[in-house]
Amino acid sequence: MTIGLITDTNFLTTSIEKRYKGKEYLDVLNYFINYIDSLIKMKCETRLIYYVPEIVLEELYHQKLDAFRLKYNSMKEKYCEINYAIKGDFPQENAEEIFKQEKEEYYKKVNVIKLDYNEIIFKEIVNDALNKYPPFDANNPNVGFKDTLIWKTILYSKEVDNCDVLFFFSGDKIFTKENNDKFLIEEFKKKHSNTDLRIHFFEPNGNQRQEALNKLIEEYKLPRTEFVKLYDKNLIIRYFDKIKFNDEDVEYYIGNGIQAQLTNIYFSDFDITDFSVINVDKENDNYYVKCVFRTRKYDTSVPTEDEIKHCVIGNIELILKENQQYVSSKVSGVEFDLGIINLLRGLEINEFSKIASKVSETIKENFSTYQAAIKPLIDSQEELKKTLSQPFKEMQENIANLSKAISISTIPIFFSNKKDDDTQ
Repeated sequence: MTIGLITDTNFLTTSIEKRYKGKEYLDVLNYFINYIDSLIKMKCETRLIYYVPEIVLEELYHQKLDAFRLKYNSMKEKYCEINYAIKGDFPQENAEEIFKQEKEEYYKKVNVIKLDYNEIIFKEIVNDALNKYPPFDANNPNVGFKDTLIWKTILYSKEVDNCDVLFFFSGDKIFTKENNDKFLIEEFKKKHSNTDLRIHFFEPNGNQRQEALNKLIEEYKLPRTEFVKLYDKNLIIRYFDKIKFNDEDVEYYIGNGIQAQLTNIYFSDFDITDFSVINVDKENDNYYVKCVFRTRKYDTSVPTEDEIKHCVIGNIELILKENQQYVSSKVSGVEFDLGIINLLRGLEINEFSKIASKVSETIKENFSTYQAAIKPLIDSQEELKKTLSQPFKEMQENIANLSKAISISTIPIFFSNKKDDDTQ
């Protein structure tokens, strides 16, 4: 039996995981990649194939590139403040070339499915938007372009015909709410009569990958490998009472000339909502479990009420033996998760330039995240524009002529949200 699985971008990352600055920016895919490799080595009769829409890979790539450059520019600003007493030039970044190489490696690890941006696809997308067909949101039809590109990639993929059953795991409710999944499954069946499509929503809470794979393991009685076990947060949390925080340089300005310094993080008090397991690697006899955390379970040099506490974020790496025996742990990248408003409060102190720099970084981070999310869509739109410039121009002229023919009195009816019976 051959089982296919597809994930969208929302399913792959959480708000905690987006703060992770690991080298392999696509390592969120490794959970499924490692498991499939294990099945192959075990010569399992059931074949599992991981299909990834190209737009998902490209979106992750641009998110990581922007995150790196934000950090690089921040480091460069700090360098410029003290370069009067430093010898040597500031190192030049080469992120785009390196990340493209990493991206190409992931193209080899998964089965990338691509969408052919042609006139037929373009007209379908326009028609779907006008008729508010899913995954466009009926209540907000201006939302859903990226989801539609992902869906069209799945719908027109010939590769998925190799599967007996295809699972689409999404972190976006639009694919399953209000019977949208039934509509999409019926549409899929018209083009892929021999493949059974199933669509499932999982809340992207840091445990969604485990929940999705466990569903496959239980339903098809697949083996539960060591990698799968080590992604289980209920297992990993048992090691947290061994983790120690030793960094003494984490602080933030709280007003009235007072700096709050982080004195301790109570890892032993964590529950599964405080962290996510984002990657598990194996080297020799050791397993390296990488986690990210976001918590209010800490103390500072200045007592703070829990309800107004800022969150502390950071990374944890656990090293375990094959029998899940604890070896060691390391905590890194710890910082306070500050918002723009709290940074603005710090402008009253003398270190204006330092706080202003932090405000600038925060604004840049939000803007770059937005840019990263829409860049693949802009690229797709540009591709469509090049391919369909003449047909689109003709369509515009037809619409303009149609508008002239419609009287003013009919416009409210034309734009009504209520559909006629024959358009249902």
